[in-house]
Amino acid sequence: MKKIRLCIAGCGASVTMFGPALNSLDDAEVAVWMDPLREKAEKAADAYGGAIYTDYTDFIRHDGLDAVIIASPIWLHLPQVREAAAAGKHIAIVTNNLRASMKTIVADYLKRWSIEMLIKDEKQHLGLGDYRVKRYRAVVRHLHLVDCAYACLTHIGIKAQCAKGQNKSKKVLRLEPISKLKDRMRRIVWQENARDVIKYSHEKPVIQRLEKLLAA
Repeated sequence: MKKIRLCIAGCGASVTMFGPALNSLDDAEVAVWMDPLREKAEKAADAYGGAIYTDYTDFIRHDGLDAVIIASPIWLHLPQVREAAAAGKHIAIVTNNLRASMKTIVADYLKRWSIEMLIKDEKQHLGLGDYRVKRYRAVVRHLHLVDCAYACLTHIGIKAQCAKGQNKSKKVLRLEPISKLKDRMRRIVWQENARDVIKYSHEKPVIQRLEKLLAA
């Protein structure tokens, strides 16, 4: 009987979670391991066999693969699932709610996805976990400031898309990455401050220089 050839994306905890169990099956084997960090993929392949990849797109196109186990960070799941589906691979959805239909599981996952992306962006770009205080109210204040910053960036992104005439008929809002939205906010703040200086300054060389910078 032909073995089902599996590929695993993400070689962190998944190696010890899936490796021994899958390799003990008579009708399945892990044929390919993928991780952006080559040493992780090599360690998994050394322990359980199989080819290695560091690029997901190349990995998903590997010949002879039947199914994909996606064990990468949560914010990569949705794009990787879509790419695997486009490549014609089988995708398993894991849940502890055995009575839920597949439609319900996917709907719940999509709701969770937006929350996961919010937390990821706030951690990576807005300092969600960088507080250095211990008092409860101080921590809550820090979290509120982070959420306010995210809301401001989202507002800037929506305004930018409306200015371009985008997303008028789309139900899903796709904004620029937070890093680009932060650059937009910096430009807006700088331009407003420069205009205030021009408005109230009496130094003509300063005014002329700022006017040139704003026109650039």
